[in-house]
Amino acid sequence: MRRSEAGGRVILHMEGEFDLFSVPALEAALRECGADERDVVVDMSEVRFIDSSGLRSVLVLQNEWYAKGFSLVWIVAPRGPVTRLIEMMGIADQLDLRASLEEAVRPSSSREIQASSGTIHPHGVRAQSPVVRRSPGGGGYRDRTS
Repeated sequence: MRRSEAGGRVILHMEGEFDLFSVPALEAALRECGADERDVVVDMSEVRFIDSSGLRSVLVLQNEWYAKGFSLVWIVAPRGPVTRLIEMMGIADQLDLRASLEEAVRPSSSREIQASSGTIHPHGVRAQSPVVRRSPGGGGYRDRTS
């Protein structure tokens, strides 16, 4: 796992397989980031395989990270195996998913207020994050905002 920075956030780049054996590496990398009190982007766009233990850790880590007051954004390839599994399990709305690094580090609009647990509109309603979803009519994948 490679670590870099962009837009004031730590970027963790994953590739290959994300399964029971690689979960501890991501958890350790996030603990290091937590010590720095930083928002984190996990780039999973190069992950070729993910199993149920990998997906479970994504959900657990997301909840733990937000509880600490940090944002945790996941970059997934629109047609990749991570996206397919997330869609099959119906959990896309539980994760802050983005299709690219540029999208993940883009500052929010001036009408939105950044809160430690995500983007909050002035009315106090949590904004939906752009997610990767199947387009209406099943015509393949595309990026769209929910």
